[in-house]
Amino acid sequence: MYISVPNVPYVSLPEQYDPAAKLQDARTYLSEGQPLPAERLIMEAIKIYETSDNPDGLGNAYRDFGLFLRSPAIERRTRLYRESGFLDNTITLENRQEKSAEYLDKALVQYQEAATRYQRKGRYDLLCTLYYHQAELYLI
Repeated sequence: MYISVPNVPYVSLPEQYDPAAKLQDARTYLSEGQPLPAERLIMEAIKIYETSDNPDGLGNAYRDFGLFLRSPAIERRTRLYRESGFLDNTITLENRQEKSAEYLDKALVQYQEAATRYQRKGRYDLLCTLYYHQAELYLI
């Protein structure tokens, strides 16, 4: 089954329910220079992670969206984004760098929440990976 991306009738995405798989697919689309399906999949993952109270996953989704906003693929589609806008209607081409920083900051907040939960549960294996993701964001 396929779902259509609004305002872009020629793009369809395979229906996927796993938010981690959505993020992986979004990264693939973005690496192929296709920001529209990538944006849609990331936003869907964000909604799923928000409702499932998963701070680690939500941090990953926010990180991916922040990086999406910095992507050169958007530069190649400026006309389309000027006409249609982003799915988050507070974002414009002009303010996308600032919004990117906001999403990366939101990712760090979620990672910190996940770290607190992992420490309480003694899940140091997951904590190590989480710290790696945090370090990546601090480098950015």
